[in-house]
Amino acid sequence: MRQAGVALRNVVNLTWKLNAVIRKEASTALVDSYRIERSAHVKQLTARIKPFGRLIAGWSGCGARA
Repeated sequence: MRQAGVALRNVVNLTWKLNAVIRKEASTALVDSYRIERSAHVKQLTARIKPFGRLIAGWSGCGARA
């Protein structure tokens, strides 16, 4: 359920920014800030899930590298 909350916050955050740009109340730089804001979270999430990817790749014998 936690991930659903994160996803909803992301949608709300991006939606108000897009709305402001479409209405010409803000520059497109506002939308660019979304990537910057999310960057740290994406790095943390990637670091947490990489070990699982390595584990799965090792079990499947497919030779994939995580």
